Amino acid sequence: MEFIIGLENDKRFGLIAKTYLIDKQKNKGFYPIKFQINTINFQKTQQLLNEQQIKIYRLTQEYNDDNIYTIFKSGKTKNKNKFFSALTNNDIENRIRPFIEKYLSDIIHIARKANVDVYKKNTHGYIDKDDRIELFNENAEALFSISKNDDGTNYGLSVRQNNQDISLYKKPYSVITNNPCSIIIQNKLHVFSNINFKKLLPFFDKHLISIPAKLEKKWFETFAFPTIKNHPVIASGFEIEEIRPSIKPVLELTEDIANQTVLALKFQYDNNVFDAGKGDKYHVDMEIFGDTFHFTKFKRNTDLENDMSDYLHTLGLTKNKFSFFIPGTEKPALPDTENSLHTVLAWLKDNNTKLLKKGFAIKQNHFERNYCFPLCKIIAKTEDYNDWFDIKAKVQIGDYMFPFVKLKRYILNDIRELQLPDGSYFLLPAEWFVKYKDIFRFGEAGNDKLRIQKHHFTLLQDEKETIGEKYGEKLKKLSKEINMHKIQVPETLDSVLRDYQKEGFNWMYMLHKHNFGGCLADDMGLGKTVQTLALILKIKNETDTIEVKKPDFSKGHQLNLFNNPDISDQGHETMQVKPVFLIVLPISLVHNWHNEIQKFTPQLDIYKHVGLSRTTQMTEFYNYDVILTTYGVVRNDCEELRKIEFYYIILDESQYIKNPSSKVYKSVIKLKSHNKLVLTGTPIENSLSDLWAQVNFLNRGLLGNYHFFRNEFIQPIEKYKDESKENKLQTIIQPFLIRRTKHQVAKELPQKSEQILYCDMTGEQADYYEREKSCMRNFILEKMENNSKTTNMHVLEGLSKLRQIANHPAMIDDTYDNESGKFNEICNCIDNLILEGHKVLIFSSYKKHLKLVQQYLEENGLRFSLLTGETRNREKEIYDFQNDEDNRVFLLQIKAGGFGLNLTAADYVMILDPWWNPAVEEQAINRAHRIGQDKNVMIYRFISVNTVEAKIQALKSRKASLAQSIIKPNTILNKLSKEQIIEFFS
Repeated sequence: MEFIIGLENDKRFGLIAKTYLIDKQKNKGFYPIKFQINTINFQKTQQLLNEQQIKIYRLTQEYNDDNIYTIFKSGKTKNKNKFFSALTNNDIENRIRPFIEKYLSDIIHIARKANVDVYKKNTHGYIDKDDRIELFNENAEALFSISKNDDGTNYGLSVRQNNQDISLYKKPYSVITNNPCSIIIQNKLHVFSNINFKKLLPFFDKHLISIPAKLEKKWFETFAFPTIKNHPVIASGFEIEEIRPSIKPVLELTEDIANQTVLALKFQYDNNVFDAGKGDKYHVDMEIFGDTFHFTKFKRNTDLENDMSDYLHTLGLTKNKFSFFIPGTEKPALPDTENSLHTVLAWLKDNNTKLLKKGFAIKQNHFERNYCFPLCKIIAKTEDYNDWFDIKAKVQIGDYMFPFVKLKRYILNDIRELQLPDGSYFLLPAEWFVKYKDIFRFGEAGNDKLRIQKHHFTLLQDEKETIGEKYGEKLKKLSKEINMHKIQVPETLDSVLRDYQKEGFNWMYMLHKHNFGGCLADDMGLGKTVQTLALILKIKNETDTIEVKKPDFSKGHQLNLFNNPDISDQGHETMQVKPVFLIVLPISLVHNWHNEIQKFTPQLDIYKHVGLSRTTQMTEFYNYDVILTTYGVVRNDCEELRKIEFYYIILDESQYIKNPSSKVYKSVIKLKSHNKLVLTGTPIENSLSDLWAQVNFLNRGLLGNYHFFRNEFIQPIEKYKDESKENKLQTIIQPFLIRRTKHQVAKELPQKSEQILYCDMTGEQADYYEREKSCMRNFILEKMENNSKTTNMHVLEGLSKLRQIANHPAMIDDTYDNESGKFNEICNCIDNLILEGHKVLIFSSYKKHLKLVQQYLEENGLRFSLLTGETRNREKEIYDFQNDEDNRVFLLQIKAGGFGLNLTAADYVMILDPWWNPAVEEQAINRAHRIGQDKNVMIYRFISVNTVEAKIQALKSRKASLAQSIIKPNTILNKLSKEQIIEFFS
């Protein structure tokens, strides 16, 4: 069996093609039809067909009755028979027949390439051998002839197929497709590439068509013109000049119907412009001189046009849905006219040199502004000083040059279009807005220079284009020095620093050498104090005196002429003094700092500028090395303190100045010093604004003003989680902040370390304590005079009452509504540990003390566990603390735990009221520090200064056995003298 195409006349639609399988028998004049392939038997016959034959079959099904009905029926037509009976000749000729011919053209094309036989098919059930249609691989050619003479014009046609002339005159024919024409003449199928059957039709009846002279002009304009344009024509009596014009590709800046800026590719052939991929292949111009006609004709160079289009694709252009070129790919976003314009302009600027070299012209006829695309560069010139850089770079755009600083308004306001002196506009590179916006934000602009503070060096170190190769390397070296340099720790420091502490010391010293302020943000308990004291000692060993401006006390206190005769010389504006370190801290830490200084750096002279008896002669500070004062004192004495020029101002627990609108911040920021340092375990407690206040104190302007910082960093990071802004902020502050967590340095820490935190009582608390202590002393003296047997009991009762007042007077007096110094420090410590991500055990001898802490935690929405003698479900409290990540505090009555309690989730222990037998405290500590603990444990004991707590602590240090006396009154208290007992109440 063989697959064939049968051409037969459909009574409604004319000549159509169907597919058949025939049996080719020898020595017969016909072939029996085995199958007409249709939807019913296709599955059965499909296996007999090849891929091309299957394609032809499926094309024939596109114009079957069902498809024609589905495609051309109107909404009201619901019956197929009525639809076909109602069709008019106009419907068929103008709508349905062109639809069918589209598929017939494809069928013929495949048949010619696949050597499929085509036959005329009559109504009987066989195929006549003589009805075979001969196919040709090449298209037929139509050659028109136009001959003009004095009497008129003759119009003729010759057809050639395979280099043989074919006459149409009086030949029978069958039209398969009209446009382009495919026609059967004498059982031969002739396919034309670009001619309509109507052009051929007259020549089946005539050899020539004559046009009278009086109708020539109109005939040449309406009929001859398109014929000459689209077909080869032999001319006689007039001229058809075929030319080869110059070709220039043109990229035109325009807008599509969506108002997006796009690029239209066009080609200019001399004075004629064509859209790429559109229009005829040939172009004809006609000139009429009297009765003479002259045609100029050329063929478009489609190969060159396609090459140029492909070249644009290699440069990153693609076509959008409207067939215009755009950079990249079309995004399904809302239209952004300005952005699309800048995207296209940026592409033109980046590729301008390549386009010009390839011969492209760029036009922008539809835009008010004339854009230019010259080369641009920045010529770097930078000068550095002690505290700043001056950038004097120049920008060159084509033939124009101007200072780099002139771009500030453009870069900060995202203005990309810069008008040049000749009136044209240049699109500033998009990367400049990324690279230089921060430089302009943080820099101070002059006429021809931009001044950048040296602490902004991280913004500059990779910008060699603006600062030059030399300064780029210099800034990288600076960054390396800060992070890598090793400095010898002073030998006179009475402590051996751990490796991470040496690293912190090195880092602070290198910041000092480069006049930068720094934030040491180590976890609690990692020794920020001793690292700082090592720095102070190192600087003091290197610096005997410094030059400062004379303080002006004309409206206040006068200079102390006796203690400092050198600084009383009024004949000079400056003076030589000792470098003074002012350390500002919470009042509760004054004693701790004082003790640490005496322990590690006893050679330093200390003055505590606190209390009502503090000096009013501020110049006395120059007699000391270290001045300890509090945030409250700075707030109150600010106007006098700001007249003194300190060598260093160091803030401990610097989160105290986190609120930039507070009086404390406003006071601290007014103080003068050569250098600054802050210490904190929690640089950020609630918001990034906490960080801004501390960094702005250290390095003024590093993060811009607060309004800028809020818009640039706080809102994008906290509200929108903008990682790029977060990374930029880290880049800026990274050299000036160092933080080590206890987990990071765990290998260097002892398994257990202890520290006593001395706390000052508030004024109201101290007064309350003194009143109660005086009453108790008199009462006990009276009992002792009378040799009362209950003296020891009253001593213990009195000591317990004073201990509670030292914790918080509210523990014994419900009407007390003032604060407690120790309690404030306890709460501050809890907050810091939670912010640092630690878990803490809090022990107290008193349930009332734990109740106060519990109330604070509840008021602040903090999760906790509680274990006292009244707790019933102990296991649940322990399980919650050990396993709940959000539960970070465990309140425990010191004797309620019992033996075997395992609380290894904690890595900090707070003993609120140290007093009892050390063995009891040790047992409490061992709740966390025991087998299974994989963390280093830090223990803090809170002692109120000038109370019985401090006295017992001192006695513990002098005589360990005396610590036992308080819990064994019948043995030790009986042995104490009257003077020793009274000492507790003195």
